[in-house]
Amino acid sequence: MVSGVVIAMLMGAGPAGAVIIESGDGTGNTTAPPDDPGWNNVAYRGRRSAVYLGDRWVITARHVGPGDIVIDHRNYNLVRDSPVVLTNEDGTQTDLVLFRINRAPPLPSLKISESTPAAFTPLILIGKGLGRGAPFWFYGFSGFRWDGQAPMRWGTSVVSPRLAFGSVDDTEVFAARFSIAGSEHEAIASRGDSGGAAFVRGADRWELAGILLAVGSYAGQPPRTAVYGNQTYIGDLSVYRDQIHRIMQGLPEPRPDPGSDAGADAGSDGGLDGGLDGEAEPEDSP
Repeated sequence: MVSGVVIAMLMGAGPAGAVIIESGDGTGNTTAPPDDPGWNNVAYRGRRSAVYLGDRWVITARHVGPGDIVIDHRNYNLVRDSPVVLTNEDGTQTDLVLFRINRAPPLPSLKISESTPAAFTPLILIGKGLGRGAPFWFYGFSGFRWDGQAPMRWGTSVVSPRLAFGSVDDTEVFAARFSIAGSEHEAIASRGDSGGAAFVRGADRWELAGILLAVGSYAGQPPRTAVYGNQTYIGDLSVYRDQIHRIMQGLPEPRPDPGSDAGADAGSDGGLDGGLDGEAEPEDSP
């Protein structure tokens, strides 16, 4: 019996690739989906990913970090002193960072979701981490190795009905489980996908629901592999939506009440509630 889960941040120093998809031979989905949620708004941030929000503002994972980006083969430079790390109500820093670029690409602004997507809500995931390699089995769980070079890729999933973590690296998240015979282009993030996008279909347009942050693997599962039952952890932007808008509008942040005891127990449970199947193990970076 495999128990526990290891959380791995989606950092990478290897060649660029894309989210791992189950459909076909795994090399498809390298152009915008037929119903495009914002393909061109997902940028290359070094060997990882970032998302252009609008008005020269970009968001990515803090562990990726702010910097120059590439959109549609064009370079956009970081505006110095512009990065702002998002924070929780208790003042702790999240794994999300906003920053500005020196000019605006010809792209629409994205709408950020107002609420956490419900269980089983369809998702489109876009990123540029390592792609799908050879089939792989681990204690009866089938899946794939991480491998290959590829441009950015999109895949599909649904919001997991069971959140294994309420937070990852002090960031509120929702999860998407990698499921057999799940969505049409069932996908999971891989190394290098940090900072990529998770979109949901709103009432009138696509919305940016979250930022790809980490994957959860079974305890003892070899690195650079994805098996069914693993999960992608996605920074929940609805939690930080108002803060993002204040920053983008140049408004001051409200100061916490110094007499408040908010955050006194922050992190006391480590953000864990048992993981995929049993007790959680410490975070590990692939």
